[in-house]
Amino acid sequence: MLRYCSYIPACVLIFLLQVSCNMKETEAFRPVAIAETALSDTASLWHKAMDGIPYGGKTGAIAVFGGFDETSVLSETLLCADMFDNIDGKNVPDGLPDFSGETVMPVFDIANAPYSGYITMMNENFLREAALKGFLGASSDHCSTSIFDSSLSADKPGAKLFIFSSSILAGYGCQDVEYLLSAAGLDTGVLNTVESAVSYLFSRASQLSNIGVCASRDIIFSGVYGNVFRDVRNPYTDRHSEKYRPWAEAAEIVCLSPEMTGSAMDMVRKFFDSYMAAEYRTSL
Repeated sequence: MLRYCSYIPACVLIFLLQVSCNMKETEAFRPVAIAETALSDTASLWHKAMDGIPYGGKTGAIAVFGGFDETSVLSETLLCADMFDNIDGKNVPDGLPDFSGETVMPVFDIANAPYSGYITMMNENFLREAALKGFLGASSDHCSTSIFDSSLSADKPGAKLFIFSSSILAGYGCQDVEYLLSAAGLDTGVLNTVESAVSYLFSRASQLSNIGVCASRDIIFSGVYGNVFRDVRNPYTDRHSEKYRPWAEAAEIVCLSPEMTGSAMDMVRKFFDSYMAAEYRTSL
């Protein structure tokens, strides 16, 4: 079940960078079956949903998809954050939400979240399917009036920007979304919070340093940060790449889960204590 709610206005966090949508099928990647169904079966529910995705990037909502808690927190942050001057874009608050006038549309995946159980059961393909279904359902400008409505007869805001609120879902599902967008020629923006954060930090490192991740145990156990870090680091370790950095091969991503109690400051201190206790000597 997908539950839709709309809010006005909205803002987008600066550290969530837009992911390129140029994913193509390769030997290492095969899209889930739903992607091919949406592309080729014109009578399918998923093709109808894909047909309702707006094109052009100027109209539509900012859709936030995932479990209830994660989606609620991220949506509220988008609505309330004031990091920039809305007139000139300077990095100073101006008392007005940064994307005032936009629509933030939380889409709560109350059927499948939380997602860590699927990792435990080694059912990653189900996560990929859930991510793609969530994207299609959230991004389309039509939805069902009931579980029996396969014609998507109800109107709702389509999405020009789609954000995974779940780190696990983003790590396993973003490739399929990118593949579908590329194959269908759509220009919907997709924000993968895991890849955005890792690539942002790594691209700005000027010397050997590690990236630290403080997260719950289920997110660390899923391996999404390690997988993304490996992919992000690859061009920096390739001597034939313009991005090559001689120190990149030695850089690591360190995922730790200190006890999630106390204030945010307490948790950061616990993370540093754990990092030093593990005898890391490279700067973070």
